[in-house]
Amino acid sequence: MLMQGNRKSAGFTDEERTSFEQNFLERGLVDTFRRQHEHVVAYTYWGYRTAARPKNQGIFLDSLLIPGKMSGTIYSPMASLQVDSPKCTIN
Repeated sequence: MLMQGNRKSAGFTDEERTSFEQNFLERGLVDTFRRQHEHVVAYTYWGYRTAARPKNQGIFLDSLLIPGKMSGTIYSPMASLQVDSPKCTIN
């Protein structure tokens, strides 16, 4: 789910979202996290300079894309939340 306020920020523009959809999703690749957690607002990076983590204003940098024919083998990836880091991983 995209927050409306991010639409003008790098990584969130309508052009970038359209490009991601056209170049990857419409060509048969599946975003494993979004397939399992379609309505979850989750991020994998929060900027230190803006104290983004406490405000939950981050970016989802780590899309893991797989061929659609393999999408039945996805086992619920979820972002781990390590408070001591500006970055988290997808397990």
